[in-house]
Amino acid sequence: MPHKIILGLVGPIAAGKGTIATYLEQKYSASTYRFSSIMRDLLIRLHLPLSRENLQDISTMLRQRFGEDLFAKVIAENVIQDNNKIIVVDGIRRLADIKYLTRIKDFVLVKVAADPHLRYQRLIKRTEIPVICKKPTKLFFPIITAKRTRKSRWSNNKRKPRSIITAALRNYMRKWKK
Repeated sequence: MPHKIILGLVGPIAAGKGTIATYLEQKYSASTYRFSSIMRDLLIRLHLPLSRENLQDISTMLRQRFGEDLFAKVIAENVIQDNNKIIVVDGIRRLADIKYLTRIKDFVLVKVAADPHLRYQRLIKRTEIPVICKKPTKLFFPIITAKRTRKSRWSNNKRKPRSIITAALRNYMRKWKK
């Protein structure tokens, strides 16, 4: 069995990355790190509203000043210091972050995808950052379909319900433990 497994989850908003992270936390006691947690902590500390716009602004400003891979360096250090055998990194959005994180031993990048209509339904139910939920359906679908690329092994769409996704994760974890 490898020393650690570090799964880096990438994919568009409401694709199911958080669901996978929660599943791995509950089923395998995985540690979870989110890029947005760093920015949320900063906004809370500065007594600024937790809005998508503020998260993006603080991310942009800090990355411009300290380098595009700033948050990847923070996450990487946390992951390296974590003694847990299973670690999930959620919210990887930039190529600079992927390049930095792939240097870590036992890091595996996992693309999570979902049907645009399913993603939209998930998004309008969210209360985390409600501003984005006000986007009309006609605007949302061209944005998300333009970002779709090839399907991943753990694609989460109408043809692959959660039970199939969790079965794929269990199978992967069994292979990893051997």
